[in-house]
Amino acid sequence: MAAVIQVSIPKNRIYIALEGYFQEDEARRAADQVLQEMKKMRPGFDVVSDISLFKPVSPEAAGHIVRVQRQMKELGMRRLVRVVGGNALAKMQMQRTGSQAGVGDAGQAATREEAERALDQAR
Repeated sequence: MAAVIQVSIPKNRIYIALEGYFQEDEARRAADQVLQEMKKMRPGFDVVSDISLFKPVSPEAAGHIVRVQRQMKELGMRRLVRVVGGNALAKMQMQRTGSQAGVGDAGQAATREEAERALDQAR
């Protein structure tokens, strides 16, 4: 399992890449890391979430995903694009957690570059 979180202050964008299967404690640590980085963002920030190598997780671990998504909304996220590749199961889980968090529809992209273009064009 791995979580890589990056921010671009000039673009007001946060990048989250999740790989592998997360146990509940790993999901909590990753969520806490994302929340810490999100504090650097201004309202109206965008999120690129790469779940192309992510494995669906337990309901307990998914609770941390919901927690992050709720905070994204509360902190003023403008748009979310998920990089899903061919990962249908992870895509379905993220749609479900996004619905629980009230995030709404996320855009989808096959690659991070495609997600970048979609967000840049929306600005």
